[in-house]
This record gives sequence, structure tokens and C-alpha cells, in this order.
Amino acid sequence: MADAPKPRIFVDGLIIRSHQFANGGTNLNVSVKVDEMIAWLNKHRRESGWCKLVIAERRNPDERSTHYAYLDTWEPKPKTQADTPATASANPPPENPDNLPF
Repeated sequence: MADAPKPRIFVDGLIIRSHQFANGGTNLNVSVKVDEMIAWLNKHRRESGWCKLVIAERRNPDERSTHYAYLDTWEPKPKTQADTPATASANPPPENPDNLPF
């Protein structure tokens, strides 16, 4: 059974607006309210000092914002014995190369 998705933690102090050029190129213009953003980053930083964010396009963009950002909370699952590949000693190579299965 799949785990229920975690609620998203949206970034404070950030406005993201998309600008499309006539040639088809696109820029994301980002406005940051510095004090709010620094406080938010310090609150959500990992032990490594990094804070991973996801930038996503809004379903219903308005004139103020076309994108939003949230904290990337994905963590890899710890590896178990079943996840690790078999060692070479568990599957020794055939002694006679003429006795290969193919």
C-alpha cells in the first residue's frame, strides 16, 4: 500500500512570474522578500545546509504569479538486504566456458 503524500510546504516571501518572448523563449522572473525568505530557508534547511525546492507551474495563473515553489521533502528509502545486488560469491562464474547457457 502506498504512503499518503505529505502536505506541501510552500515557500514564504517568493513570487515567480513567467515571461515569454516573441521567439518562444521563456524567463522566470523571481521576486524575493529577503527577510521572509531567509527565515523560511533557515527553518527548513537540511543538516547538509541545503534546502531543495520544487518550482511548479500554477494551474490557474494570475497577473501576479504564474509559478509557485514548495519544499522538496523527498527522501530516498534506506536500502535493505533485499535491495542490494547479490555478491559475486553468491553467483560464481561457470568453470567451463563451453557450458554457458547461451
